[in-house]
Amino acid sequence: MKFSLVICGLLVLVIGLAASSPIVKRQTNEIDPIKE
Repeated sequence: MKFSLVICGLLVLVIGLAASSPIVKRQTNEIDPIKE
């Protein structure tokens, strides 16, 4: 039971990071638009 809870927690963290990274990139691009 505890092991499965740890796996669920890690999945939530990974999904949260994956969901937040594009949002952060969009915000930074809007604040400081850099054309590469």
